[in-house]
Amino acid sequence: MKRFFFFIVVCIMLISCFAGCSDTDVTDNTEESGETVAGDEGSTADADSGQTDGEYDPDEEEYLIIDSNNDTADAFESVWWLPTDPARLMLFDCLLQCDKEGNPNIDMLAESHSVSDDGLTYSFTVRTDVKWHDGEAFTAEDFEWSVLTALKASKLNAILTTQLGNIEGAQEYIDGTANGVSGLSVDGNTITVKLAEPSNMFLVAVSQFAPLPKHLLEGEAPETVHTSEYWQFPIGTGPYKFKEFVVGEYFEFERNDDYYGSKAIIKKVKALLIDAEDYVIKTQANELDYCQTRDPDTVEAVTENTNYTAVLFPVVYSRQFSFNMRGYNGADDGDTAVSDIRVRQALNYALDISAICEAIYGDYATPIYSYIAPNIIGYTDDVQKYEYDPEKAKELLDEAGFDYSHTIRILEYWGDSTTHDLLDLIVYYFDQIGVKAEWFNAGTDATAAINEVRDYDINLNAYNCGAYTNMVYSILTNLNTIRVDEDTDFDTLYAELCAETDFDQQLVILKELQQTESKYCFTIPMCTLKYFYLVNEAKLNTEGVNFLGDGFNYDRGFDKLSFNPDYFN
Repeated sequence: MKRFFFFIVVCIMLISCFAGCSDTDVTDNTEESGETVAGDEGSTADADSGQTDGEYDPDEEEYLIIDSNNDTADAFESVWWLPTDPARLMLFDCLLQCDKEGNPNIDMLAESHSVSDDGLTYSFTVRTDVKWHDGEAFTAEDFEWSVLTALKASKLNAILTTQLGNIEGAQEYIDGTANGVSGLSVDGNTITVKLAEPSNMFLVAVSQFAPLPKHLLEGEAPETVHTSEYWQFPIGTGPYKFKEFVVGEYFEFERNDDYYGSKAIIKKVKALLIDAEDYVIKTQANELDYCQTRDPDTVEAVTENTNYTAVLFPVVYSRQFSFNMRGYNGADDGDTAVSDIRVRQALNYALDISAICEAIYGDYATPIYSYIAPNIIGYTDDVQKYEYDPEKAKELLDEAGFDYSHTIRILEYWGDSTTHDLLDLIVYYFDQIGVKAEWFNAGTDATAAINEVRDYDINLNAYNCGAYTNMVYSILTNLNTIRVDEDTDFDTLYAELCAETDFDQQLVILKELQQTESKYCFTIPMCTLKYFYLVNEAKLNTEGVNFLGDGFNYDRGFDKLSFNPDYFN
């Protein structure tokens, strides 16, 4: 079958300097240049290497230090929630991997795969030479068990929720009216999956879905598998394996020398349990080798250390405010201060987004009117725009009978000073229409705060649009965290988009989705931001390593990344 996957066109930007960056140079990674931002190319940091007569091998002895991007300080985060983060891809492999353009066509745990002409039946033949980190063989039954568990799990990301739920018989299994999933079967080392409806996103989901070890977890209840003791010492199939966990400080990984694929060069990794506000301190001390940021102040401060390079990811990264329409404190009664569409519209009208973005981000930001950014194929500006109109906002609030004694609570989970400045400004704008507001940080478990506790009205969130527009809109479907309404137009259109194989028709549906998103006012779209990775180029040799953002699962080049021995002299 000729299949068409709808790509996001990457944002190709070549810039030499940003306003307000103290003459800091920034590298564009669209050609994987790896050029140094500032300072001498051979800059090194003082280190006691212990080198003797050229025998010292830093790849064996030194640590690659990264941010774990972990929401909690007492366990490793479930791989089904943040599946494409580097720390998780070090430990866990999937059946498939994407190429650099986001096509999920590279076999990993699978040695081959095929799709039927009608787009409904998928077949995967798994490798027979893969072992879990504890030495047990990986089998097709691990994948089957993982799918069955994920279907009833309470912590699953949006794309996995929608796509695994499209397997024939999945809903009956979730509802408890069937003991298994009719569209899922295993015969030897072959897995067969039949979908209820064709989906151009199913292989994307497979490329993000890391199987878990059945032999270690089959006694766990699906609803609480993400809190299992297993996450204190997770066992995967990836190029690195778990070695140590120091609560509140770091996870330590070591190279998996029994890995079935190309082996990593660097032997030891520390994934730090830190917040974004720690990046500057850690990089000033050369204690963090790689991290990611959208914060202009962080880019400027980190690159004051001439060992570090700031390189632009070739992806679109958007920020927006999502409304909590489900309920407070875990309830799903749909009774919140923003359940009335007129209140959501009013809060949109209350904000001068262009002025806010200019004040906070300057040239780093581009205001948007929907999840779809202006530089992406399929974008349309033919949508309902909530231009700044505070008087209109007041009228809508009065018409909706808004309770002005209620304080709008805004949740954020970044912790950097620029985000806090942004939220202070948002609070100011709301105050101008008589709405009290306050913002707060999600704390050590942002995932629980967003999805389970839900003691907020608005959530400042973001989306890394690295591969597929379809992935962006999955988070707004009624299967996820913000909605509990009866309006099904959006969900129907999203299902049509995932099922459509004709590129031109995808564009038609995408325009309708953008218009429907604006019509129901699910969010307050804000801006796209330039998205950087910060890397210690003095310490690391990165030639041939891919830095394409973390929105999809691609080859991170662990078999190419190595240390520069001169750094330790």
